[in-house]
Amino acid sequence: MKFIASIGIYLCAFPIQQVLKYLNPGMNYLQNTALASVISIFAAVLLLHFVENPIVKICLERGGKTNR
Repeated sequence: MKFIASIGIYLCAFPIQQVLKYLNPGMNYLQNTALASVISIFAAVLLLHFVENPIVKICLERGGKTNR
């Protein structure tokens, strides 16, 4: 399967940015963006491997079609 984590990054980035801002209100936007980017990429890779890929595998085993 292809390595496509962009949807996971899209889904994870905003909530992670908001949590970081809530936990540390003194953090400026560049620090928040840098830290949120690293955490979002990591979270997206986990989401890809433990949620998306198993679902795609199950769909393919049942004869379904996917975009991958």
